[in-house]
Amino acid sequence: MVPVHWDNFETRLTNPPVVEKTDRERLDDLIAAVRRVSPRSRVLVPEYHTAYRF
Repeated sequence: MVPVHWDNFETRLTNPPVVEKTDRERLDDLIAAVRRVSPRSRVLVPEYHTAYRF
């Protein structure tokens, strides 16, 4: 599972992006929920400006 667009779209884009505490908490809650219902699934939180191949 790759969570994307979980940050705040109302803040200015910077490099690296600013992650508000509440945004990170919501992401952590989502990851915990995925691990509860699908413990064998891999969760990959993408890094900014990083290419991935699957």
